[in-house]
Amino acid sequence: MLKNSVQKGNNSFLFHYFFERHTHMYKTPTYLCFTLLLLCFILSGCGSQSTGDKGSSLTYSAFMQKLHQKGITTTTTQALNTDLFSGTAHGVTIQMEHISVFEYETNAAMQADANRISSDGSTLHNQNGSASAIDWIAPPHFYKAGRILVFYVGKSQYVISLLQSILGRPFAGSEN
Repeated sequence: MLKNSVQKGNNSFLFHYFFERHTHMYKTPTYLCFTLLLLCFILSGCGSQSTGDKGSSLTYSAFMQKLHQKGITTTTTQALNTDLFSGTAHGVTIQMEHISVFEYETNAAMQADANRISSDGSTLHNQNGSASAIDWIAPPHFYKAGRILVFYVGKSQYVISLLQSILGRPFAGSEN
């Protein structure tokens, strides 16, 4: 019968023959779970990048609010390394660890400063084309989101995890 249908050009028969013989696999719990898992995986890839850019309008005050919403006690301190970047510098201390936050008027201005940082965080390219090598006292971690550039020099896994939960993975420097 199959041979006769093919010779007659009955393509719809082939579709129905294949579909009816194999529909049982579409009804199994394993197939449904696999399909849902695959769909979740695909959709999660459509979200924001993991290297920053969480919250396209994130400002210093919104960043501080997110810290406080997580129950984090912060202390505002004098900003360090204020000459490294063009944004408005803010200093924040979390569990005796200093974090520098630079806020910019626009996301583009923040991105211009972020582009000056080498991927390992050891070199800062100056606007005149020269570069400055920086010997940090601990691993640097650079984050960016919205209109802020955040950097932390240290090894506290608590602080690193906290920053990553708000800002995403570092775009430069060390990841741990």
